[in-house]
This record gives sequence, C-alpha cells and structure tokens, in this order.
Amino acid sequence: MVHLWEKNKISSSGRLLHVAPENCLQQELRKSFEYVSVNIEAGFCMVQADVTALPFPDGVFDAVICNHVLEHIRDDRKALGELQRVLRRNGWASIQVPMESQTTHKDPSIIDADARTLLFGQPDHVRQYGTDILLRLNDAGFSTTVLRKEELLPPDLLAQVSVECEREVWISTRER
Repeated sequence: MVHLWEKNKISSSGRLLHVAPENCLQQELRKSFEYVSVNIEAGFCMVQADVTALPFPDGVFDAVICNHVLEHIRDDRKALGELQRVLRRNGWASIQVPMESQTTHKDPSIIDADARTLLFGQPDHVRQYGTDILLRLNDAGFSTTVLRKEELLPPDLLAQVSVECEREVWISTRER
C-alpha cells in the first residue's frame, strides 16, 4: 500500500509538534521530524505549556499530532485555534478524539467523577465527541480528510500504536 507521504499528500519531515506525547510514537517520529513535544504537566515533554496558550510563533510547525487531548480541555475551540495558529499554511495535523455518536455532548456543570465517567467515558473528560467535531475543525480553519488507519502507517507500526476504538484517522490541513 502506498502511504500518504509517498503520495506527497502530507510531509514526512520538517518540524512536528506532538501534544501530550505518547511514548510509542515519540521514537518513530524523531526519526523523520524535527520533534517538539508539549504537555501541561512537566516531565512528560520537552516544553511545558497549556494547549490553549502555546508558546510558539505563528506557522512554525509543518505537522501537529494531538491524540486524545481535546476531550480533557474545557475550551477545546481555543485549543483548536492554537493548533491551527502554530501550523504553517498547508501543514497537516492529526487530531484524534474518542467519538461515540454524531453529536458532541458536554455539560460543564457535571463535576462528579462517576457522573463524568458515565456520560463522557472517563472521570477527567469534559465532553463526549460526535462526528460533528468536523464542524469544530472547520471553524478553526482546518480542512479535514478522513482516512482508514492503514492509509497512514505501515502494518508493523500500526499494530504497535493502534487504538481499536478508532477505525479512522482524521488528517486536517491548514487552509488559511
């Protein structure tokens, strides 16, 4: 199978921002990219920062990976705006969230951990996304393509990093 970077649909080099970095991806990404990781908690990244206020100039990254972060962020629209801001024009981002239905459900008044787990899947989640996240991505200035995971990674790497709850990867590009 020919992967996206082999078709020149996304870059496989350049400067990459990895938000809340997963250990299993870091080593592989460092082979191809000038790698920068960011997390709100110190010790898990190269730069400690909140994704709603990134300390980077506009358009400095060729690629962004942000997996399973936004469901933890109260102002996810602000976070999406920051990810779009630091991405260069025509850069790409993989922004993954758990999706349950077509419509995103949130209720900021719910603070009880058990209630959050019941409604959002985990006690530290503040919403449960639906496929309408596409509208949030568009509002933030992204154009998004939905791909099968096999189109993005070779089978051996996919087996190491794949999350079974996701059949697709959404690749968003900065259009403006």
